Amino acid sequence: MEDIQFMQLAIALAKKGKGHVNPNPLVGAVLVKDGTLILIPGCFLAGAVITLFCDGIARTVFAPMEISISSVTAVFLVPVVIVAMLRKQNR
Repeated sequence: MEDIQFMQLAIALAKKGKGHVNPNPLVGAVLVKDGTLILIPGCFLAGAVITLFCDGIARTVFAPMEISISSVTAVFLVPVVIVAMLRKQNR
């Protein structure tokens, strides 16, 4: 693929969020290295791994009672978001 095609893909991805991401801006991101699309498959894989990890914790830590996977995900990912925000602020 050429650069223009990757840009068109990013725009197409951003348009899919129209009406669903308000008030956030429409953003489509693609990461390309040596002509190979990297970001989208990487996001799918990382999201699946994190979800499985959090689901496992939600089902086993307080067994036989289950806690919400959303709660477990928040406990692990909120610190990641805070660190990212602090790093961006320090630039």
